[in-house]
Amino acid sequence: MEKKDFEAWLDNISITFLSLTDLQKNETLDHLISLSGAVQLRHLSNNLEILLKRDFLKLLPLELSFYLLKWLDPHTLLTCCLVSKQWNKVISACTEVWQTACKNLGWQIDDSVQDPLHWKKVYLKAILRMKQLKDHEAFETSSLIGHSARVYALYYKDGLLCTGRRFRKLGVLLFFVISAHQLPHLINDKLIFLDQTDYFHNANSV
Repeated sequence: MEKKDFEAWLDNISITFLSLTDLQKNETLDHLISLSGAVQLRHLSNNLEILLKRDFLKLLPLELSFYLLKWLDPHTLLTCCLVSKQWNKVISACTEVWQTACKNLGWQIDDSVQDPLHWKKVYLKAILRMKQLKDHEAFETSSLIGHSARVYALYYKDGLLCTGRRFRKLGVLLFFVISAHQLPHLINDKLIFLDQTDYFHNANSV
């Protein structure tokens, strides 16, 4: 069939197809598929994948995307962030979703914070800390080498730990300073519990 004749025939078929009911259209497609060979079926498969798998986050307005995302839990949202850069960008920018997630963890929301990525970062940090607490990885115990007598005062500031003991004969309180490089755990914002618990007996704050 010549191209011109084929185009005219295709136009007539299209007009007729559009006039059919849904059931008749389905029967027509089933019949055409049964007549198709491997080349036609492969062509149909490739095009159906494109037509059916549509990226709704890319096609919908942001307002509608945000509305749909609000129905998902944070764990699912984090999984969705791995789908593509576009999905990660849209989901991370949904401030209301991450604010709600932080509220559910007990955070007080400061509405003055306008950074769209802020609350997602807050949520991830909180989840990480909770996991560390659950796995007993949030705290470390260290032994500090200093004077062996009872500590009556303890003070920490600007990377320096200062402990004090009382000399009965002198009647004064002397301090011993441990430099910051000896306290790597404190510098890393981790709490230290001295295993010499009796040091804190009757301790006076400075």
